[in-house]
Amino acid sequence: MKLHKSWGYALIVFGLVLMTGAVGRLLHLDDGLAAHVGQHYIEDSVQLGQDMEQFGEEMDRFGRSMEQLAEGYHDGHLITDTGEETFELANIKKIRLENNVGQIKVTADAKATKATLKFIKKLNTNEAKSEAEAKLKQVAIDVNTTDGEILHVQASQYYSNSWMKQFRVDYELIVPPTMAIELNTKVSDITTVGMLSDLSVEANVAKIDIDGFKGKLSVKNNTGAISIKGGQEIKEVEVSSNVGALTLQLPEKANLNVDAKTNVGALDSEFQLNERRIGPSKSVQGKIGSGGGQVTLSTNTGAISIVKQK
Repeated sequence: MKLHKSWGYALIVFGLVLMTGAVGRLLHLDDGLAAHVGQHYIEDSVQLGQDMEQFGEEMDRFGRSMEQLAEGYHDGHLITDTGEETFELANIKKIRLENNVGQIKVTADAKATKATLKFIKKLNTNEAKSEAEAKLKQVAIDVNTTDGEILHVQASQYYSNSWMKQFRVDYELIVPPTMAIELNTKVSDITTVGMLSDLSVEANVAKIDIDGFKGKLSVKNNTGAISIKGGQEIKEVEVSSNVGALTLQLPEKANLNVDAKTNVGALDSEFQLNERRIGPSKSVQGKIGSGGGQVTLSTNTGAISIVKQK
């Protein structure tokens, strides 16, 4: 966060404090009540300043991460290694995919009886091509079974501490629609399409686009936009983000309890929900239909939109 921005927030707070006193006098509030109202404005304004300071720091980190990621792809030369594997799913109930940097796409195929994993390993380096190719080959895509029920996918043997600038893996996973999926990544662009199962996503910096899930959905993202639609027979939806906009589409005739809150940002709902505002923070609670499943949304800094599924 730049120093001049911090001073700007301080001036905003100071201006709100002065304005609060003037409003109190204009409304002829007694001194005690005016002081009470003024104190609330001061506290809310200070909190706003702190939230904006944190927002700036998060965006600075996000910018540095993406600059480092981009830098690795215009310096040196790019070496790639592609692969594809197919896995039996006889006793598998969940697929867990972990990735440091790279795109992840999960697509449901109603005709699939097995899981198909396609991947592209990418390495950008100034080393000799033969040396770079040898290093890239050393990075294996490991697939193991945990407890006989979870298929675990991850890349192994990262060769450099500067992996964010030099190495990434892009994955495409094609599975039966009812296979439960768990995704864990640091920097990524995540897309899921057509799933009819439980879905869990955890990321540090990511753009997340979910189109289809059934039952339970959990999404945790530190920085980046989140878009969710296509939920069926919703039992539980829990989505949280530190910095980033969140858009959730829900069936118009769903039966859900909704609790959503943003500390700094707009909060809009096309459903009739009870709204509450305290300083810069906004929240909505209420039922859609007769209630039932639980939807919990939260962002520290970012807008929340709850819209009717089209």
